[in-house]
Amino acid sequence: MTSDRTEPFAWTDGIEARWRGPASEAYRAKHRAAAEDAVRIRRAMQLLAKAIRLSKDGFSAQELEILEDFRRLQSRADIQAEADALSTPDTTPGPPPGPRSRIADL
Repeated sequence: MTSDRTEPFAWTDGIEARWRGPASEAYRAKHRAAAEDAVRIRRAMQLLAKAIRLSKDGFSAQELEILEDFRRLQSRADIQAEADALSTPDTTPGPPPGPRSRIADL
């Protein structure tokens, strides 16, 4: 599941590292949101897989308690930190601004 999650983002990292301007900022915001969604989906799938395994013969009181523990852990998850790990930070400086012409203000 980990490779499925990171592979779609791997090819975009090269583009993202060199792209500048308003479009790149909008793209980075969308990419970040997709990374956060990937983290949430992964956590939900892990919880569902565990619940399915536990429910094979019905739930005992202990198993219901374990599921409640999962819910508490999920609510305390640091989605932002995990999305940071999936996102490429914009660490390279942009090109210095060139000469500016007043014609561009028209």
